[in-house]
Amino acid sequence: MKIFYGTGTTLDFLKREIAFKKPKSIATCVLLGKKCVREAEIDVEYTRFEIGDDFIVDYGLDCNGFFRGLPYIGTLKELA
Repeated sequence: MKIFYGTGTTLDFLKREIAFKKPKSIATCVLLGKKCVREAEIDVEYTRFEIGDDFIVDYGLDCNGFFRGLPYIGTLKELA
């Protein structure tokens, strides 16, 4: 089963950059995995939690500059 993460473009870019250096192996681990269709298909070996297509905010993920630095992971029900 393929799982998509966010838009997938950042993780896809990072995996390609690391692969360019020809490591023996690459394994990807994510905290939150989304099963929805995204821009880039990513193979992820380890996923802690599978979630819906909710918009996630937390310490490093924001919405237009808001909610960054939260001490927890939250979802936004409505984007204004």
